[in-house]
This record gives sequence, structure tokens and C-alpha cells, in this order.
Amino acid sequence: MRIVFHGENAASFSEGFAGLVGQGAQVDLLPDVLASEADRQYYAQADAIIGVKFDASLPMPKNLKLFQYLATVRRDAALLQAIAFQHTWAA
Repeated sequence: MRIVFHGENAASFSEGFAGLVGQGAQVDLLPDVLASEADRQYYAQADAIIGVKFDASLPMPKNLKLFQYLATVRRDAALLQAIAFQHTWAA
């Protein structure tokens, strides 16, 4: 399982998290702006994302099972509905 903490705010909650989820999980801390191709790929491959932003400027996470919003989240509701619909039919 790949878990992504997206942005500085989310990263502040990551301390000790890897120890809680066990060795089978990969925990990545990504910057607020996903400038590199590697960061964009990590985000797109995430099973779980903890963050404050979710919109069309970010890569589409194909395996997403959980998006944990932090208090100040900026999100695109239509995009979230599309992902939920996609996963409902893919199951």
C-alpha cells in the first residue's frame, strides 16, 4: 500500500506514521507543488492520500481508496464524484 502525505501541512502529521502501518506500506512525503515527474507518479500511484488540496491540476490517482482531508482542504467536488463513480464500477 502506498500512502502519500501531500504538502507541508499534511507532512506535519506524518511523524511515526510508518511505524503504525507496518512494513508492507510505503509512506511518501510530497511537496505542495508536484513539480517533478517522480512526485507526480508517486501521487498517481497512491492508495491513500492525506492532504489539503485535490483538484484537476493534480494527477488522477488510479488506485485511490482513501483521501483524508485536512481542515483547510481545497477540493474539486465534481472530480471527487468522478473518482468515486470510477471506483464503484471498477469493483
